[in-house]
Amino acid sequence: MFLNDLLNRGRRPASVTGQPSRAKPNATLKPDERLPRTQDQVAVIAAHDNMLILRDCSVVGAVGLSSVDDALLAPFELQAKLTAYRDDLLKRLRFEFQLLIGTRPQNLDAYHRAFEQRLASLAQWESWLTSLKDRMEGYFACEHFDETSFRQHFGFAPNDLAGTPGMGHEAAWDLCNDAIRAKVATGNSPLRLREALDAFSADVESSLRMLTRWQDLIYERSAFVEATVQSIQAPVRTIYLATSYNPRLLTKTVVKGPITEAELQRAREELDRRCDQLARGIERMKLPAWRATHDELLDEIRYFYHPSQAQLARREIHLDRSVSMQLARAGGR
Repeated sequence: MFLNDLLNRGRRPASVTGQPSRAKPNATLKPDERLPRTQDQVAVIAAHDNMLILRDCSVVGAVGLSSVDDALLAPFELQAKLTAYRDDLLKRLRFEFQLLIGTRPQNLDAYHRAFEQRLASLAQWESWLTSLKDRMEGYFACEHFDETSFRQHFGFAPNDLAGTPGMGHEAAWDLCNDAIRAKVATGNSPLRLREALDAFSADVESSLRMLTRWQDLIYERSAFVEATVQSIQAPVRTIYLATSYNPRLLTKTVVKGPITEAELQRAREELDRRCDQLARGIERMKLPAWRATHDELLDEIRYFYHPSQAQLARREIHLDRSVSMQLARAGGR
């Protein structure tokens, strides 16, 4: 089976060339000897159109599916899924497929990106509110309080502050009201002007304090989530049903050389048909299914050969005891 071949190549570097390994089991490498490159051990030589092309010209396609917590299912629901798996997949399909199960740590990149975007918008609001506070006294020298004067003086529109906490947004709109400008200018009293500036500044400062608190909460939440996920080692399980097709197996003559475009097209059509059958069988089990992209499959291979050092330090990898290895051995019998 192609999974066995892929895993065996990863464990026995000499199997790539077909020559038996001459190294002693306990032999140690000399300082000048180099370990074989991982690229030379991986059976995949190309990937495109949601397919992986192996060294023996086999072409691999896969269907991804989402798991379900059977503890939340009633006994008859669980039995219905098992029956659909037996009747719609095991009995109906006329080609081999393998169940590939992978485990990787939680990827919080999307979560952190959302936080970073939110922090960027808060930083922009903070910049505008700071400008509003620092340049407010000079704004009172303008002849009119309107949106045009506000935008020209401060460099942003009042409505750009929509959604900010506190009274900063309302203060910006008040500074676009000519009636307030006339009231402040009545009697040309410096005391009245100072009172107006203090009142508007207090509103803006309240918004700035709230923004600072929001930013602190986001930093604290992001750090808490990351630390919690690392402490509980919450993994993400990936499940694929994979099948392979070699367009050269049924040919009467021995064909050598790289796979041709015609062979690749034939393999593409066959894998599309097989993956469609697999997806329909999974959907009859009431499970979400999708055609796995070649990027997804390459990620699985990369993680198999190069798991992060942090992940390796947190847990031991027992390949012989893993579910995927047991399934691979069972399929190869």
